[in-house]
Amino acid sequence: MRKTPSALTLQAWHAAIENGGRTRVKARTLLAQFGYSRRGKTATVAIERWLRERGIYLQDLPVVGIDESVMMTHDKVERIGELVEFEKELEARFIDDVMPRLGLAHPEREYSPKGTRDRLDFLCKDEAGRSVVVELKKGSGDKRAVEQVMRYIGQLKREGTHKSPRGILITGYADLETRHALEGREKDSHIEWYIYGLVGGQLKLTKVEV
Repeated sequence: MRKTPSALTLQAWHAAIENGGRTRVKARTLLAQFGYSRRGKTATVAIERWLRERGIYLQDLPVVGIDESVMMTHDKVERIGELVEFEKELEARFIDDVMPRLGLAHPEREYSPKGTRDRLDFLCKDEAGRSVVVELKKGSGDKRAVEQVMRYIGQLKREGTHKSPRGILITGYADLETRHALEGREKDSHIEWYIYGLVGGQLKLTKVEV
């Protein structure tokens, strides 16, 4: 480790998490606290380990841009492998690596519900012929991601031409914020949550029970 944050900085992070349940720090700022100017794997692993040993868990450091924010929490997040660097890589793997495991077919990329400017990552059909909204997030989800899927499902229902639409959210982490958002969703929203991870270059997929 090149250097580490001061005791006062660490205390401030803990206090901010205690106050709000989580806090955010710019990736560039966080890297500088540890003496790094770039976000490489060596830096990411070292920073995550150091903070984890002190009760702070990071989300999204491996995937955010250098000027984007990283979330800190006191809750351990589940992750099953490495994350893709760009969301387009996850999208490119969807048809061959994800759809067969979820029993999906007939993918339509960037479907736009009538009367909206929204674009779904994918609109598919399941084995029962139901329309399935699929939203992909390279890192964490959150309340906004859950609300996004719920909005898309509502839009498909209003179109009136989709059989019992439901949703699938795929993220890189199983984090507490997304879990709480799904626990508070409308009971008829029918959203399933999965996390992905790359293990030896192969994409793994695990369903998260809520």
